[in-house]
Amino acid sequence: MRLAAVAMLRNEADIVESFVRHNLRYVDRLYLIDHDSVDATPAIIDALKAEGLPVESGKDRATGFRQADRLTQLARHALAKDGADYTFVLDADEFIRAPDRPTLEARLEATGNALSRVARWQVHVAGDDARGTPLERLRLRVDAPKHPAMAKVVLGREFLADPRLSLAPGNHWILEP
Repeated sequence: MRLAAVAMLRNEADIVESFVRHNLRYVDRLYLIDHDSVDATPAIIDALKAEGLPVESGKDRATGFRQADRLTQLARHALAKDGADYTFVLDADEFIRAPDRPTLEARLEATGNALSRVARWQVHVAGDDARGTPLERLRLRVDAPKHPAMAKVVLGREFLADPRLSLAPGNHWILEP
């Protein structure tokens, strides 16, 4: 099974390295769009790519933040052109959590042929200690309520069947015509 993740970033220098390294434990490739960052985000992404990590990135210099449109296109690319079976649509402060890759794959397969899979997440709050990566500093955790706005989609190949489908702003659900 091939897994990918897509994300649109802007000024995420404080967390982008942790985001990339952590999520690459679960996906085969990360596709990133930098939305005209003015901090060190582009340099960090370039350094991670120079290490040979499976990261592809591009720039979006548009004035408007058209995240849903851009990530819809990028997810379609990951599914169609790169052959991903599933694509996670993430923000830079979202980390895939599963016991291991085989468990994650089994859970995805168990969902059947759904257009998308809903991934619930936990809200984390970092502690006062400034040492370690952002992920290592997390101290408090609250399970997100069972509400559609507190979930993210994981797109399966079925998303390609209808070109009119698109991600909604925030990547919490799919818009249908």
